[in-house]
Amino acid sequence: QSTWGFQTRRKVYEMRQNEFMWLGMAKPPISSLEPSKRQSEANETEKMRHNKQRVYETRYINDLKVVKEKILELESADMREKMKDQITQWFLECRDATGKFPDYPEEDAGGSSVIFKE
Repeated sequence: QSTWGFQTRRKVYEMRQNEFMWLGMAKPPISSLEPSKRQSEANETEKMRHNKQRVYETRYINDLKVVKEKILELESADMREKMKDQITQWFLECRDATGKFPDYPEEDAGGSSVIFKE
């Protein structure tokens, strides 16, 4: 009997709440209103996040290009000088070891990159 009484009381309570909502005396339950509102807010937040990500990504790509250009501008002369020094050093070491200047490596064999590997 206790289960019958509980079920009956619950049905009566639900019927009363439905009637109150129909009369305008009670607000509809929050759970029935919130999902659509929450979903729309979540969708708006997601759109805003994606827009910000796109903006930041374009900024990052542009800044990366600027940094590469600055590095190339500032350090290219130093890098070129170091490479010339290494090639000269290689030629001198080979001359000291063999007594004559070596032939410059062919492009098919790797060119100057062969010198830097040694």
